[in-house]
Amino acid sequence: MELSLLSAAGVFLWPLLICSALALFVATERALALTASRTVPLSYLQGNYPSGKTPVSPAARLLALRRKGLRGDALRRAAETEVVALQRGLFLLDSVVAIAPLLGLLGTVTGLAGVFVSGATPDPSSLAAGFGLALSTTVIGLGIAIPAQFAANWLYRRIEIVADQLASLAATLSETDPAP
Repeated sequence: MELSLLSAAGVFLWPLLICSALALFVATERALALTASRTVPLSYLQGNYPSGKTPVSPAARLLALRRKGLRGDALRRAAETEVVALQRGLFLLDSVVAIAPLLGLLGTVTGLAGVFVSGATPDPSSLAAGFGLALSTTVIGLGIAIPAQFAANWLYRRIEIVADQLASLAATLSETDPAP
């Protein structure tokens, strides 16, 4: 059943597969990049700042800036800049959410137009092929967009949490003197 759904999508299958691969890549890469150990480790939130070389993370970069003397609004702006960097690539996921259903709709219109373009009554085989293209592209487009939207929502929420943690860390670092 699934194989016939894919073959019925015709030429629209390739851009839909590209959308699917892109959404999977961006969602996976951002989910890994937004783990606590790579953004704001728990030890930082508890006031335990490592000395020496630390793994590169937004929190570690804030700590390094504080050790160089940055405080107050400048440190808060640096935290905001880190949050913007965490959003890298999410526009691609948003684009897939918008484009995949449109490709499905384009396949639907193309399939139906192919059936009725001649003006004559279509034969059953061309009618079946046209409706197959119409329905399969719609199903595939929505099947890509729905999980991509779920992933985008989760990632944006995770960024909100990290942004709050970075703002809190910047405020704490501004008020205290971190360990060397």
